[in-house]
Amino acid sequence: MSWLDLVTAYLGAVASGDVRAVKQLVSEDVQYKDEVMELNGLDELLTIVGPDYRMQIQNWAYKNKLVFVEYTYWDYTGDYSKDVVGVYSINPMGKISQIRMYS
Repeated sequence: MSWLDLVTAYLGAVASGDVRAVKQLVSEDVQYKDEVMELNGLDELLTIVGPDYRMQIQNWAYKNKLVFVEYTYWDYTGDYSKDVVGVYSINPMGKISQIRMYS
């Protein structure tokens, strides 16, 4: 699985609410940070997984186990959308270890 495939599989799992798939794709000590919150560890990350999201990828780039994905994000519970860029670090075990979100 390429780094880009790993990240797109993660985004699909988050958007569909597939907790089992998210657990397989990220490391136990994953770190997530955006402008509003900071989550440490898989258990905290799972709190943002849900079936109320839709994402459309606009652009991507990757190099040296670092993946950049630009996408539009819709949240149906809050009825809003925004454009974001996610930066995903892949650890030597082939799992996502850091997620940084910018909007």
